Amino acid sequence: MNDLSPLELRSDTVQEALDAINHAFVVYDARERFVFCNLKQREWYAPIANLLTPGRPLEEILRAWYDVVRDDLTPPLTEDEYVARTLARHRCAAGVEVELQSRHRWIAVAEHRMPDGGIVALRRDVTQLKKLEAEVRDSEARFRALTEMSADWYWEQDSELRFTRFEGRVVSWFDRIPDTIGKRRWEVAPEAPPGSWDEHIAQLQAQRPFRDFEYVQVDREGNRHWLSVSGEPRFDKAGVFQGYRGVASEVTMRKETELKLAQLARYDDLTGLANRHLLAERIQQAIALAQREQCHCAVLFVDLDRIRRVNNTLGHVAGDTLLTEIASRIVRRVRETDTVGRRGGDEFIVVLPMISGPAAAAHVAQAVLQAISEPLTMHHAQLHITASIGISVYPEDGDDQQTLIQRADAAMYYTKAHGRNGYHFFTSAMHERVNARLDLESRLRKALEDNEFSLAYQPQIALRDGTVTGVEALLRWNDPRHGVLFPGDFIDVAEETGLILKIGEWVLNEACREARSWCGGSADAPRVAVNISALQFQQQELPELIKTVLAESGLPPHRLELEVTETSLMRETAAVIDVLDRLRASGISIAIDDFGSGYSSLGYLKRFPIDKLKIDKTFIDGCAEPGNDAAITSAIIALGRALNLAVVAEGVETGPQLEFLRAGGCEAAQGYLLSPPLPAAALHEFLRAPLLR
Repeated sequence: MNDLSPLELRSDTVQEALDAINHAFVVYDARERFVFCNLKQREWYAPIANLLTPGRPLEEILRAWYDVVRDDLTPPLTEDEYVARTLARHRCAAGVEVELQSRHRWIAVAEHRMPDGGIVALRRDVTQLKKLEAEVRDSEARFRALTEMSADWYWEQDSELRFTRFEGRVVSWFDRIPDTIGKRRWEVAPEAPPGSWDEHIAQLQAQRPFRDFEYVQVDREGNRHWLSVSGEPRFDKAGVFQGYRGVASEVTMRKETELKLAQLARYDDLTGLANRHLLAERIQQAIALAQREQCHCAVLFVDLDRIRRVNNTLGHVAGDTLLTEIASRIVRRVRETDTVGRRGGDEFIVVLPMISGPAAAAHVAQAVLQAISEPLTMHHAQLHITASIGISVYPEDGDDQQTLIQRADAAMYYTKAHGRNGYHFFTSAMHERVNARLDLESRLRKALEDNEFSLAYQPQIALRDGTVTGVEALLRWNDPRHGVLFPGDFIDVAEETGLILKIGEWVLNEACREARSWCGGSADAPRVAVNISALQFQQQELPELIKTVLAESGLPPHRLELEVTETSLMRETAAVIDVLDRLRASGISIAIDDFGSGYSSLGYLKRFPIDKLKIDKTFIDGCAEPGNDAAITSAIIALGRALNLAVVAEGVETGPQLEFLRAGGCEAAQGYLLSPPLPAAALHEFLRAPLLR
């Protein structure tokens, strides 16, 4: 990492790797300006994540962060003191790690200066580790205090290594161990210590002293107690061996704490499954076993579909509960010799050693899909979760753990792109698709930075008098490599990566700014309709964002219309209703886009504050001919009229379609017959001359 430049750190490969780690990672340049950070850093700095943009001065970020943490600082600091101390540590970075304590947590910070003068910083929340270390220290302190007063107990053994005497503070449970006197240690504690009894017995038979020998003693109630025993041989004046004497202590608390620390190092703290490190070991072990036994092993990469909506609607606590339940379901469907691990977020990996071939892996994948898809009730709501699985098999798809994971990951993405809720095996073509997707994601990020997006506007024409009632803003990407790209070429990747939030915010700002100038800014100018993605709609702060955009652009709220899809409204929750109510209360109109193409429900039309229905183009294509499309189109128009909702037809391309809609009472239409999407300058001319009379 020391040789990486900031530009190299922004590569997608490093981005993916750094986003996967559970520690915050951030880079500042030599002029103390923000360059780059990973997902954990953004989650950590969530209250001020909007400030984590390239070129932002570190001091500005620190002053904003001070407002978040000031009440948590130990000792209390003023803003200037906090900024000065942090900058001083930053400027003196020499590759050493320091620990910062606040009232509620410990943070380990490692900063290193790069050759170009910039700083790479890694932050880890070590609060849990500190608590465990404190527990260990407390346990050892109590142990030392008791030992200083007296040993827990004193014991003696004869020349045949049988217990003959106990003195001192013998713990109460020791009295419940039957027939201790006259028995050897391994006869009253049949559970072998780590390894076996053989080494300890050989040491006793050699008449050598021993220190801190640990083993487990089980009392009559079945309770396990860890003991630490030290002893030395006894000889008479003639040098004849007489037996052993020594002291013993109970160290159960310390051993349990050590086991907890070992658990944290190798297992996921939420689900208890193997973590990344242990998964890597198990995959390498499975490969070695397959090589020796001349068989196969497989890696299943399991990614839950659209799990983000659970967190957004039911909260992160419910999301954690869901992940724990899914983890248990997967474990119940595999063999004891298989390993199930959590790679992070909603991703799981299943390691299948010693299998006969790909068919066995497919059988397990099908069982896992079935287990995950079983209904789950949470917060009085029944959830139906699905998953996408990718499979790689040794030796066909790779001979090391990293390659097998990467190729199972590629197969998983292929599954997602082809309908989700299924599984696919890795093929070489998938690798090319994944690289293409990563390239598209990289270009999208650069497009945001380089302002490569633009808007086109398609008028909505009133069929009664030909006036323009509204204008839909349509996104275009002016890609230097491939020319003009439409949303269908990149919107799926934008939504999967979360870039849709930044893109959507840009669209809102640009559409409102340009709409403000239409018709000289007249209050009677047509509305501008902006599409809102499902991910944007799930953000509780959306109404506040739009309020800010309107204020900055000067566009009156009644001239903005938001188009949401039916799927965005399918989960009727208090959060959805709250967002809609807040938007409507501010004067903004709400339209249902592509109506009829999703899981339409008359219930939400009645309960939700909606102003307009937009008939999907798939129905308009065949509406001018007898058949289902004509019947459905007429029914939607009648439904809108009955519910006092405006109805707009999308994708009108022929005269017969237009006449059918006009005769049926449809209020407005848009499509290439009336006008193609226009750049802003051309739209100004169009608004001066109504199309229909």
